Amino acid sequence: KLVVSCQAKNLTLPKGYRNEEDRRSIFARGFYLASSPRQREADTGARMLGFLYASSQGTTQKVSFLGTLADLSRDRIASMKTTLGNILSSESTFSNDGDANIDGSSFPLAHGLVHAVRLCFEHDEIVKGLHGRMDATANSSLNESFIELFCKALQLSLSVVADIRDGEMVDGIDEETLFNVNSKETDSTPLNVNTGAIGANGTFSSVSNTNSEEAKIRLATQRVVVGTWLLTKETCAAIATVLTKTEYQPSHSLVSKVGQLLLSTLTTLKHAGAAFAARDALQQIASGCLHPRNSPDLHALPKEWTSRLIDEISLKEKVRNSTLRRSTGYALGFLAMMRAEVDASKSSAPATSRSVLEQLLILSLPHEEKMNQAFARLQLEADVS
Repeated sequence: KLVVSCQAKNLTLPKGYRNEEDRRSIFARGFYLASSPRQREADTGARMLGFLYASSQGTTQKVSFLGTLADLSRDRIASMKTTLGNILSSESTFSNDGDANIDGSSFPLAHGLVHAVRLCFEHDEIVKGLHGRMDATANSSLNESFIELFCKALQLSLSVVADIRDGEMVDGIDEETLFNVNSKETDSTPLNVNTGAIGANGTFSSVSNTNSEEAKIRLATQRVVVGTWLLTKETCAAIATVLTKTEYQPSHSLVSKVGQLLLSTLTTLKHAGAAFAARDALQQIASGCLHPRNSPDLHALPKEWTSRLIDEISLKEKVRNSTLRRSTGYALGFLAMMRAEVDASKSSAPATSRSVLEQLLILSLPHEEKMNQAFARLQLEADVS
């Protein structure tokens, strides 16, 4: 906002934002901080990169800046995938001098870069800058390239922070599934990672101060778990921002796939903090779908997503062993859909929300046979008394 105010009032920005050499120095420092596992440092680096973007002069420079961020984020996510694949395939070893080769302590992190991209898009929404001046084709291509990148990042993070059975596929961007720990040559593989193998729960329950090697392994594990958890949170927010805050009309198929991926994220996450981020993103996208300017097929997507949630907690063939453990995600999914409908239909009664509440109430009741048995017992006791 400070940069925008200076530009609006024709005030001169500090030298560091005007001199190219100084800008490169700020960029390098921001990139370094954005790669930190400490969230406060990563947030600071993201804001530094956001300031540089906001102070860029002209559409060409802004497009170039976004392209650089996209390339860096893409390379970082690819490095995360390779490193995580090596860790899960038991290729991690400690060398004789005690340094970790690929044990997680050098696990690259991308959540700060994703945050920086989101700040850039939010800046353009505030000033109606870059995307308002780009033609529709270029704008759509830019947005979709980032959405594809974010979906890859989100699916990668799910291999650590999600609770998914072996061989289970992630709904959403189905052509971009996770890596195969037994093969590095294909991206078309199922999500077959046993998330418990990383040991996200109880990682530090028995750390021994005298065992330095064990301490290093556990600290490296913490970097992997926290880094992917933060990536989940930032990626959810970034996807929603790109889909709803920019001046372009996403296709029905793209929004549908992103929505399905966010639903899978909600219903498989192990951590409530990341689940709330997925809820916020899904609600934002659902509200965008229900906007009057959108087509009927987009308007129908929140209802389809609600039906999927209902089916997964009611149909015997879709209920999983982890459904009860992940019940918070289902509740957050229903809340996201109903809140989006309430926001979109302030002048009329939200019919879908009422129907959802009725179905949930019915599902919460005991089986009909048990209900009848209970009523029969109550009637018998009434007759006896």
